[in-house]
Amino acid sequence: MRADGGSLRDNVRNEGALLRKIVGDVLVGMVALVAGGVFVIVGAAFLIASLFIALQATMGQASAAAIVGVMAVILGAIAVWTFRKTTQK
Repeated sequence: MRADGGSLRDNVRNEGALLRKIVGDVLVGMVALVAGGVFVIVGAAFLIASLFIALQATMGQASAAAIVGVMAVILGAIAVWTFRKTTQK
């Protein structure tokens, strides 16, 4: 028994419960992040595919592929640049 009336076992039990809650919250957040990332990737793939199909009808397959490819690279570069700007201190 400690001087303040609490025991070491109570402190360990309370800290363990807090740790379990925090780990659970982090895991739920990570699952939501992964699921959201999958949906974003699938949505972007459908958007790029629909743009390619629309352009292919008017200017041919090679030109449409080139335009959509350049646009995808530009959007990817913007995403990487944004990520770097938000994570640098």
